[in-house]
Amino acid sequence: MIRKSIGLINILSIDVAIGAVCSAFFFGRVNDTKIDPVTAVVLGLSVWVIYTADHLLDAGKIKSRAAALRHQVHQQHYVPLRNAIIIVTALVVLLLFFLPGAVLLSGMALAVIVLLYLIFHPRLKGFKEICIAVLYTVGVLIPSLKNVKSLEEIPVALLVVFALTAFINLVMFSWYSQKEDLQDGHASIVTRMGNRNTQWLIYGLFLVVTVITMLHAFAIPYLLLWIMNIGMLFIYMFPGYFAFAERYRIWGDAMFFIPVLYLLT
Repeated sequence: MIRKSIGLINILSIDVAIGAVCSAFFFGRVNDTKIDPVTAVVLGLSVWVIYTADHLLDAGKIKSRAAALRHQVHQQHYVPLRNAIIIVTALVVLLLFFLPGAVLLSGMALAVIVLLYLIFHPRLKGFKEICIAVLYTVGVLIPSLKNVKSLEEIPVALLVVFALTAFINLVMFSWYSQKEDLQDGHASIVTRMGNRNTQWLIYGLFLVVTVITMLHAFAIPYLLLWIMNIGMLFIYMFPGYFAFAERYRIWGDAMFFIPVLYLLT
């Protein structure tokens, strides 16, 4: 029962939304910015809407029964999930009136970019993972920028590490789901690069993250992100266990709960 509940939470992208909120609080601590509850709720709901809409768009393009379990669920429950998106979006719009001005303006600008992504994402092919990683990173950073006075106050190196971490996560997911993607006609960075090049990409990005972390003397924020990468590398290296019942997704998304540990330091 518990496993099924966790699986459903993952399929419906609820854990992704929670992970985004955890990451936002992480950057809030880094930037010494208090993130109010309304901002956290709006971020979580917005991430859920974006991910669910993306899955519905993918599922809607598949004419037969989808090969991936995630897309099967979104096919079977297309109308209820579409209606849920409408209701949640309406709630988000209402909550916008309670957001800090700086967060609202930045969020609206990002919303336009996300809308363009959803419109043109079928043409992105192998660049989809890059776009999602960048948009996700910017989205979780915005709530912590309301007190930032200049660009020099933004922790660029840490931001790069986080973006690379999100990208590695998405590449790993695409590597695990490449068979289903090919059956359903979805292009990904893995289907375009091949297994060998994908392996070098994942190891290479992990090396970059490790070097940046070492250059910052394994400071706690960098160390936590590095631990996330260790976890994802472990998931990638043991497909025999993590491929079963899409465990790789559950554990991979759970890695984004780790940054919230910084609040305890």
